[in-house]
Amino acid sequence: MKKALTYLKLNRANTSKLHKLDELAAEYQRVVQAYCDWLIAREVREPDKYGDITEADIPTPLSDRWQRCAWQQACGIVRSWYSNERTNPPVLKTFCLQGNANVIKLEPATTPTFDFWLKISTLDKGRPIEVPLRLYRRAKEALQKYPKLCTGVTLNKREGQWYATLVVEKPGKKPSATKQVVGVDIGMVSMAATSTGEEYGQVSKALAKRVEQQAARLARKQKLNVCLKRKGLPPVGLSDRKAEAFARNEIGLALNELVEKLPPGSPVALERLQVQDMRFKSRRMNRRLRASQLGYLRDKLKFKLDEQGIRYRSVQRLTPASNAPAAGLCMRTIVARRPPSSV
Repeated sequence: MKKALTYLKLNRANTSKLHKLDELAAEYQRVVQAYCDWLIAREVREPDKYGDITEADIPTPLSDRWQRCAWQQACGIVRSWYSNERTNPPVLKTFCLQGNANVIKLEPATTPTFDFWLKISTLDKGRPIEVPLRLYRRAKEALQKYPKLCTGVTLNKREGQWYATLVVEKPGKKPSATKQVVGVDIGMVSMAATSTGEEYGQVSKALAKRVEQQAARLARKQKLNVCLKRKGLPPVGLSDRKAEAFARNEIGLALNELVEKLPPGSPVALERLQVQDMRFKSRRMNRRLRASQLGYLRDKLKFKLDEQGIRYRSVQRLTPASNAPAAGLCMRTIVARRPPSSV
């Protein structure tokens, strides 16, 4: 079981080190973008991140090890681009460096001022920089629960601030499950409904209001961009993630309550969702469907079950009868028909 420690600020490094990190990130991003364009131009849907990259060789001051990291990151981006059936080629806008132990070494600090040192290879061969890293309280608590620290480190830059992401792991197998299986149904009205008849996380009116406000703002921005285009001025950005962030906060609260109330040792049967195939005729309902974050809800629930060491399995949803009073009835039918040993 693994867990990510995110938003670890690199604000203790001096200006010179951060300048070298910016230079490295700019070149690294250029190479990753070039690899993505090269793979998409040749329609390579399943690139081998461990394969030979000499055919896509790009002149760069990056070391061979950094080029390997860039190639692996580009392969992941292209695979995701094809699996999501996108049409517009991916364009990297923010700095994100996914480094392994060959380019970023994580070393424990010997003083109480910092917790770790990040030894990062730069464009200057043989002259790495050492960036101090200090963990916040929750990160230290997670490190106690997940004592194994993975070697991979991700560096991101958001709004002028550099952050590091570490991955920790807790060894050991999940406890053996009991015969009592709890089915969990994910939906738009109730975020999660169990086979025992309990519901968690009602999609509030506040979220529905935010979705409609977001659609109205988007329409105004689109009209404004038309006027700006006529005047030869740069357009304004259309991204607005306020409703998405609000929904994810409610999802986290609901899933925390669900996991806490699960019977000890009970495995979970999850509905197998095909979110990409869900559509409504109404645009308004489609906006609410996107705001419900069903795919994120499903993945977040799996993560929390893994975190608590709870066994689970995805099962196919059966079509409920026309007089079914609740969404959880379908999952109760599934759990009743599947043997407990299959979870």
